[in-house]
Amino acid sequence: MSTATPNVVPSRRHLEMLVLCALALVASPFLDVRGGERVGVRWVPGLVLPPTCLSREMFGVSCPGCGLTRSFVHLAHGDWSASVQSHRLGWLLMAAALFQIPYRAHLLWGSGRFRLGATLSKISALVLISLLITNWLLTLIGL
Repeated sequence: MSTATPNVVPSRRHLEMLVLCALALVASPFLDVRGGERVGVRWVPGLVLPPTCLSREMFGVSCPGCGLTRSFVHLAHGDWSASVQSHRLGWLLMAAALFQIPYRAHLLWGSGRFRLGATLSKISALVLISLLITNWLLTLIGL
């Protein structure tokens, strides 16, 4: 049973978010996009990452997050145009991931005085999810 108050996220969740965001941002420059669709390890031509979208693999339909990895990789290499072509919101999600690193580190090891309220956190998450779904729907209808 958790001893955390309802509006306080446990430290484990902050650490998970910090690690995931840091991994995504640190890995991006070491990857490259091959053939427009696949992502591989830069400088190792034979090493290609497996597909990460179950929706696309199982049903042939892209999910709202399809293209984000490629978008992050293109952004890490300074190719804004290719990034937006891979996923229109990649830049926004990368900015959100960048924000997470100092914010989560501050909550874990800093004073913790600056903390987003639960309401603002939920609204931010809902806005990002809504944008992802809207972008996905626009992509599905060919816009």
